[in-house]
Amino acid sequence: MECINFNDFSVKERHEIITAFLIKMRKANSMQSAHSFFEYYLKQFYKMPAKLIEDIIYCQRAMKTYLSVHQRISRFYYRKTDADSEAKKRYLLEIEDVLHEINAECKYMVICLEDDIEQFCLPFTEQQLQPNGILISEMVSKAIVPHVCASPLQFRPHFVAERPTESQLLNKYLITSSNDTKTSLNAKDESAKPTRIVAPNKKPLVSAATNAARPAPKQAAIPISAEVASKNDAVNASRLHLQEALKRARSKNQILKCEPKAPSAKELFLHSIGLCTHLEHKSIMLSQTLSHKRKPKPFKK
Repeated sequence: MECINFNDFSVKERHEIITAFLIKMRKANSMQSAHSFFEYYLKQFYKMPAKLIEDIIYCQRAMKTYLSVHQRISRFYYRKTDADSEAKKRYLLEIEDVLHEINAECKYMVICLEDDIEQFCLPFTEQQLQPNGILISEMVSKAIVPHVCASPLQFRPHFVAERPTESQLLNKYLITSSNDTKTSLNAKDESAKPTRIVAPNKKPLVSAATNAARPAPKQAAIPISAEVASKNDAVNASRLHLQEALKRARSKNQILKCEPKAPSAKELFLHSIGLCTHLEHKSIMLSQTLSHKRKPKPFKK
């Protein structure tokens, strides 16, 4: 069995091969050989999920970073007797809460890794063969611990939350708090300094006679920009065009009034049969009444 490369087989084919082998070993009463094969199979063919391992490493590094910052904040506020104790308590509690969150995420990733190992060892556990816990712990520690302690490789989180770096945490807690204390001290110093009153410059008094004798200053001519001048020209031109249009309209109206009106078809028809139009009838009646009024009344003796 040790000559077989199980990477060439699928998961289902591996399961069938290993189950048949373990049944033969049990019938032959050589389960010790089965245990040794189990350890060989784990060492040679089990590949840990890369994303799970990287997330566990990332969580362990983040916990290490937060613990270091927690210690530095404690030392910083211990040395400063005038520091704000409430700020220290608030910062430390916030860091401790984040540590609990990272620990929970790391535990969940470890549980997922354990489930993956159990799935890999399923053909053996179905035949009442339990994996070697010490061997599995050694394999996991070998994959994780060197990268947590000292490794130049940078890992990005896949399934866990991204955490700030150590420099970012120091900028958030220590530098901000030190700046706050500095600004408060500077404010106290500035408030303690006396304010200096500067006297206004005294100007010599000038009599009214001398003011009257002086000639009045000439007002400087306000220069007109080219843009304003162009706008004025455009307004004047539009006014001229409007005046010319009004003149043309008035002249047309006068011409229309002077021209005699052509008789309509109705008037021509009435004239042809010897009748007058309504307007002509009205003008005749008006002339008759006027002539009647103008006749002198007879003088009575």
